[in-house]
Amino acid sequence: MNSFNKKKYFKKKLIRLKIKNYLNFIKKIKNYNFIFFKLLFKNIQNFGKKIFNCNKLNKIKSKLNFYFKKKLYI
Repeated sequence: MNSFNKKKYFKKKLIRLKIKNYLNFIKKIKNYNFIFFKLLFKNIQNFGKKIFNCNKLNKIKSKLNFYFKKKLYI
């Protein structure tokens, strides 16, 4: 693995960790402001667009919908 691939690999890992942290953070919050979560998801979406395919983003979106029983129209 050359240095370029290593950087790419670690960047992907870092973004996955950040998304996991977002989801764990969201699980812990009980009283939430829904607008805040829309913004949060938009950040995840913009952050992950280059590296993740749409399926991964849709999975995150469906997890958010599952936690809050509301639809995210973003």
